[in-house]
Amino acid sequence: MAIMDKGGIKIVPDARTATCVVLLDHSGECLFVIGDMGVHDSLSPEQVEAQRSIMSEAPLVVIDGNVPLKSLDRVFHLCAESKVPGKWMFKFIDSVINV
Repeated sequence: MAIMDKGGIKIVPDARTATCVVLLDHSGECLFVIGDMGVHDSLSPEQVEAQRSIMSEAPLVVIDGNVPLKSLDRVFHLCAESKVPGKWMFKFIDSVINV
């Protein structure tokens, strides 16, 4: 069994872990989401840049689409620069309530 490398994980002191509750209808369609995603705002482009060497060697990079746009852009730029293959897929949620 492969072990996930957790070397690039940053702990944000005094931040809550991102959580969400999703309510689906009988067919699986999302009715609404209640979430606490505030910790996503703490990811800066500089923190992304600090992971350049890890990302350039990665076979795959996965990033949550809820991080600041400048940070997301930096991830895409570094992946393209390092020729990390990827497909970009986003699932946007219409109604999100942050608590």
